[in-house]
Amino acid sequence: MRVAALYDIHGNLPALEAVLSEVEREEPDRIIVGGDLASPGPMPRETLDRLIALGGRARFIHGNTDRELVEHYNGTSMVGEAVGEDNIWVRRSEWA
Repeated sequence: MRVAALYDIHGNLPALEAVLSEVEREEPDRIIVGGDLASPGPMPRETLDRLIALGGRARFIHGNTDRELVEHYNGTSMVGEAVGEDNIWVRRSEWA
C-alpha cells in the first residue's frame, strides 16, 4: 500500500494544491492528513473543502489547532484570548 502523509496545512490552500499535484502523480492508495488543517490560516474554508474532496482515500488526524477550533466552537476552550481571536475569525470563515 502506498501512503502519502500531509501535515500542518494551516489553511494554506495554494501550498496544499501544489503538494496535491505531486501526490496525485504518485497515485497513493491512502492520503493521511495529519492535523492542523485550517487554523490559523488565510483560506480555512477553501482548504477544508479541498481536503474533503479527496473522498475515501483520505484519513484525518486532529492536531492541536483543530482540537482548539472545535473547543472554541463548542464554548469549551481553555486557551488565551489571542488564540481565541484567531478561532473566531476561522469559525466565521468556515461556518458563515
